[in-house]
Amino acid sequence: MRSAAIALAALALAGCGYRVLDPAAGGGRAIAVPTAANSSRWRGLEADLTTALRGGLEQLLELRLDAQPPDLVLRTALEDPQRGALVRGEIGEALLGSSQIEVVWSLEDRAGAALAEGRIRRNLEFLPSAGEDARRAMLEILDSIAESVVIEVGVRLEARAENAEE
Repeated sequence: MRSAAIALAALALAGCGYRVLDPAAGGGRAIAVPTAANSSRWRGLEADLTTALRGGLEQLLELRLDAQPPDLVLRTALEDPQRGALVRGEIGEALLGSSQIEVVWSLEDRAGAALAEGRIRRNLEFLPSAGEDARRAMLEILDSIAESVVIEVGVRLEARAENAEE
């Protein structure tokens, strides 16, 4: 019964244009993920993004982080992290805040040739009156971006493997 439900779910996803990411897309290859570049005044965001990327690549794509020289290199850069108060109260207090981050990424092979690249921008609003703040909003954004980059890398690796088989 369970296998029939899984098969039915896979068919439904395929009909909607969704694909199930193959966790073996990384093929056990080694990947280096240097600390993200960050020229903004928001220090520490680069470490948070890099940690989230490394964890996702290991867990979701069967990529190894420990081998030298690596087969792949994932380079990332934070661009223009921002925070602001979208709505202010009568005495100037922030009623609704917003955080925004853009990440540029590129996947390279051992020789430095580009295999894939992308740019992801995310915004998140927060309520200071509920104890939420810009830093926590930025961490949530970085986790979301890291997940998106890992999925995109997996899709690209999977497509390259399929093309190599043909």
